Amino acid sequence: MKKDDILSIAQNAMACMIEKKGIDPIIIDVSNMTTIADYFIICSCTSSRHVKSMSDFIQRYFKGSDVKLYGIEGISQSHWILMDYGDVVIHIFYEPVRKFIDLEGLWSEAKFITSDDMDLPAIKEGA
Repeated sequence: MKKDDILSIAQNAMACMIEKKGIDPIIIDVSNMTTIADYFIICSCTSSRHVKSMSDFIQRYFKGSDVKLYGIEGISQSHWILMDYGDVVIHIFYEPVRKFIDLEGLWSEAKFITSDDMDLPAIKEGA
């Protein structure tokens, strides 16, 4: 998959997070630092129910597209849900857990991309 296509997946995931009122969504470009993925997308939510509904919304958005979900972890507790879309890994946190885990601190040398840095696609609840 081309780098632009992978970034497009990350941007769409971030747009979904913004639509569902995710807190401080960010894309971290880790492509030059690891072979795990090219991008991590991280956001926080206000409750475990919000975390779960965010992951459900993102799954519905990508369902039926060429974007394949390889795995998902953390559904039972819904404090930290990790969604593996191959080159894009999505982390959805309950806010206190995000602060404790501090992925941004662990990847502080990577390039951080905020929604202000790009034009995001329009995503609507009915997606």
